[in-house]
Amino acid sequence: MGVFTSTKLLLTDKTIAKRLKVAPGLKDKTFIIQGFGNVGYWASKYFTEEGSKLIGVAEVDGSIYNPNGLDFEEVRAYITENKGLRGYPNAEFFESEEAIYKPW
Repeated sequence: MGVFTSTKLLLTDKTIAKRLKVAPGLKDKTFIIQGFGNVGYWASKYFTEEGSKLIGVAEVDGSIYNPNGLDFEEVRAYITENKGLRGYPNAEFFESEEAIYKPW
């Protein structure tokens, strides 16, 4: 929960948000997660509950990217069933962590 809490505190501070040149808060923000174990899964859950959109996930076997958004529960179920992201149907797949470098 530290990743989520730290980010939320940072982005809800109006002075810091202004310096970062972003609107305050998490609503309507996009994010990419590197690693989708407990930390990545729960961070994704909390960010989406605050109105952010998950657009990319990087894992050991590669990464996925969809600028329209990813369902974190669907991604988790797919990784559990398939032991990785390869073949995930609702996003572009990359052999490396390339998705985390996509422009958002």
